Amino acid sequence: IAEIQVSSVLMPFLVELSGTFTPYSLNVAMSLKSKWSQRMYELCQKWHGTDGFRISVEDLRKSFALEDKYKMYASFNQKVLQVAKR
Repeated sequence: IAEIQVSSVLMPFLVELSGTFTPYSLNVAMSLKSKWSQRMYELCQKWHGTDGFRISVEDLRKSFALEDKYKMYASFNQKVLQVAKR
């Protein structure tokens, strides 16, 4: 038997974590071929059960951690979004 005690200083952070994560199927995520499709899956799961979502191209770039890459939408679309779609 093991007993674990969590500091009262850490407890608020741990409780907050339980309400701020996005659940998704690990099997599905691992079966996706590219890191872009995995990230797109995470974003879609975040909004699962809603009527959809709108996101600016700038915010989408941030979601993919590509703020400084693919400045032209055509490049971003070809190199990231279309790869995720496939």
